[in-house]
Amino acid sequence: MGVRESVEGREVYSFSRLDTSLCLKRYRFKYVDGLPEPVHPAAELGSAVHRVIQQVVNRRAYGSVRSLAERLCPEVAEEAASLVEPLFRGWRPSGVPGRSLFTERYFLLPLDDRAWVHGYIDLLELGRGTATVTDFKSGWRRLDVLASRQLGIYAWAVREEFGVPMILARYWFLRNGHGGDGRQEALFGPAQIEDTVEWVRGRVALIRRALSSGEFPASPGRRCGWCDWPDRCLLGRPLSDDPADLAGVLLALEPVLADARERVKAQVAREPLEVDGEWFGMYPRTEWSLGDLRGFFAAVKGAGQDPAGYLVPHSRRLWGLFNDGGPAAEAVSPYVRRVENAWFRRGKEPPPGVSGREVEPVRVEVPPLPDDSSGVAGRLLVMEAVAERAKAALRRHVEAGGPLRVGDVWFGVYPWTAWEFSDVRGFFRAAAGAGLDPARYVEVDGRRLWREFRDETPVAKAAAPFLKRRVRCEFDHRASPPAAPS
Repeated sequence: MGVRESVEGREVYSFSRLDTSLCLKRYRFKYVDGLPEPVHPAAELGSAVHRVIQQVVNRRAYGSVRSLAERLCPEVAEEAASLVEPLFRGWRPSGVPGRSLFTERYFLLPLDDRAWVHGYIDLLELGRGTATVTDFKSGWRRLDVLASRQLGIYAWAVREEFGVPMILARYWFLRNGHGGDGRQEALFGPAQIEDTVEWVRGRVALIRRALSSGEFPASPGRRCGWCDWPDRCLLGRPLSDDPADLAGVLLALEPVLADARERVKAQVAREPLEVDGEWFGMYPRTEWSLGDLRGFFAAVKGAGQDPAGYLVPHSRRLWGLFNDGGPAAEAVSPYVRRVENAWFRRGKEPPPGVSGREVEPVRVEVPPLPDDSSGVAGRLLVMEAVAERAKAALRRHVEAGGPLRVGDVWFGVYPWTAWEFSDVRGFFRAAAGAGLDPARYVEVDGRRLWREFRDETPVAKAAAPFLKRRVRCEFDHRASPPAAPS
């Protein structure tokens, strides 16, 4: 619809348009240059999920989710139904459809004599002097309800149309896997709504100044990871589909990325660094190892859980055992499964047993790093986004056409061997019978234990005395700052 959508000659802004303006360069790509946006499977699934929810609520067809999904979105019916069905197992929206219960409720709010704000509310429930707005999320990312400008705009719209002073606003994260547990909500009153209105006015003023001056500066942050045009932002051009160019981008970015990480790491070793909502710092990482295997087994079993579920093979030691062969390896082999994983990486040699092809190296110019730490951190975020896209595209080429040689570097899918237990107790008996210490070939499942300790479960309390805990700090960037060292 051109640079600005219009209703009766006025500017019209949606939340997504305002949110995009947090990086004005991205705003320019999308709304001024009108660059085409790639079709994302996640966005298509989200649209399908919203259509299914709308029909289920409007028809009160709470037991017919799957059949509606098959009719409305046959391409993604299975996944859409798996997300929507748990929503209605223990919950029903209140109100009468079309009277006090609305799905995809459209609103249009005047902002000033030139602009309007519009959008759709996924679900609106009205009571006597009460209102609840719900926005359903089908993605993995969690959002802070009280910090949400999207929900603030929805609350503003409901207040203006229905005169309700306090609005209960919530996100419902459908990928939570449980009904009520996916709900996060907060009350929005006059203070929160007025703060949202001021935010909207500020964003509109910035957009107008950018349109007037023609200057659209970039604001690197978390959004770089889901922006559609980080390649244009960094390189001044889109990534091509030529595998030689993709490889050239990766090879050019690798040393600059390494340099940027080292520079930022040196800075944040003293204190964390924040760049537009993304924190760089030394984050603690907890690792567990077994101190007393028999004690661990007894404690976890006493807490009502199967201890075998918390154990995984020590793949490197098993690799050595099987590589050496002999009676011990033969004894334990019936109780483990060998798993061949595919790992896309670069190497000095091609993957074994696979023929490849060679392409001429392409020289890619990467802009030099800025001098200040914040600028380097911001550039790091953009480069990571470009590298991820180039790597994904190059992997598709390699999987379809075989390994690729660029200069003296091979890009290919290399085999990576790991093992899984098919019978951990049988493995223990066989290893002990073969004169091996079974504990040497076993590790604890750190991710599963992390969840137990996070939730302070009985398993964590019982197992703690029999585990060795190690905490080390690693350089990383996340949405929240690292905790102060204890």
